[in-house]
Amino acid sequence: MVVSLYRLRADAATGPRERALRERRRQRRAGIGDGRARVRERRGEELGGVDPPEPERAAAEVEEHDVRLAARAEALAERQARPALEAGGGEHAAPEGLGDARAALVGVAAAAARAREDESGVGHARQRRCARKRTPASAGKAPFVNVLAKTVRQRGTMGGVTRSFMVNHRLMPELETMRLAVAGPVARVTLDRPAVLNAGDARWVRDLNRVVGELAERPEVRVVVLTGAGRAFSTGVDLKALASGAFGLGDFVAWEDAMTAMERMDKLFIAGIRGHCLGGGLQLALVCDYRLASDDALLGLPAVKECLIPSMSLYRLPRLVGLARAKELCLLGEPIPAREAERYGLVNRVVPAADFPPQLEATLERFLALPPASVRASKRLLTRAFDLEFDAFRKEMETLFADCLASGEHRRAMDAIRARMTRGGPEGVSG
Repeated sequence: MVVSLYRLRADAATGPRERALRERRRQRRAGIGDGRARVRERRGEELGGVDPPEPERAAAEVEEHDVRLAARAEALAERQARPALEAGGGEHAAPEGLGDARAALVGVAAAAARAREDESGVGHARQRRCARKRTPASAGKAPFVNVLAKTVRQRGTMGGVTRSFMVNHRLMPELETMRLAVAGPVARVTLDRPAVLNAGDARWVRDLNRVVGELAERPEVRVVVLTGAGRAFSTGVDLKALASGAFGLGDFVAWEDAMTAMERMDKLFIAGIRGHCLGGGLQLALVCDYRLASDDALLGLPAVKECLIPSMSLYRLPRLVGLARAKELCLLGEPIPAREAERYGLVNRVVPAADFPPQLEATLERFLALPPASVRASKRLLTRAFDLEFDAFRKEMETLFADCLASGEHRRAMDAIRARMTRGGPEGVSG
């Protein structure tokens, strides 16, 4: 289904047709429509709650067309505004005329939504499908078109001009306080405020959530390496922003939202810790699956000294290092050196600072060499180990165990073992 720009603009105008469309929507909501929506719903119920394939394909085609159209309109608006930006000398200035272009873009998108909803009923079907798909199992499986649609919506609601950048041909808003690079199954996230030891302000929290959202929508990424630019991993919240009132409860909550998403994501996160790793920086490292530290690192949770509490590390830390060590770190708020952190179990391994980069790459290669299915299943179960009753945990374990046995990765592993046995290698290694 193709919706022309002329048609969208005509629909956006107020007139007899627009009033007729609004009346049809009102009648449909009242149950007086032409009956096609009810027929589709009955067919969906007969298929076990699954909508017929034709409306689904039509919805995907229309959505993709709308997003392409919106992206082109936005690109045109920015090209037209570029001379004003350069003249004004500010990246985030709002040049005159860009607001009108954005308003036209919103009108186009609204008209597209009305055309879908009124002419084919696909809009309602898509809403039902989206409601069913909001489950953990669907995380990380959104197609490119949905990422672009989300980006256009975000950019349309921000003040001024928000530049965008491409990550492997995917458009996302420009990051101000961190960097994201993706190469095949590996994503590298660099916290990038070295002048303040990568401390987090409101922009930093916003960027962290953007990065985590982007990673969730990339099923090809298996391992994420998280490091800090300069001489520190992160010193947590930016105290200047906190003291000035520019960082508040909502920012702390959003910070925790991003960390919780990382913890529950079906990807491995490696924290490469150099220099200071304090407060929220250590909390960020705690939700990673593996922590490699250089011997010059310093780790701690000083929140108590600022009359704060260290967020959900109060929940995670006792499970990681035990209650006694957790109380020592949280209640005294004093940092400890890397070797002591390794003895506590706070980090997995400490290496000399001079050897840190190659050791980090070697750790990454070790994880990449493992079968993805078994790694994902093991992480999921380990994350829930303290939260499920024994019988519930065993039931989920057996389900995931069966999935691993049925996977192609397991078959390839068994083929490799048989090949080694044929060549006269070891009889086998127990799992």
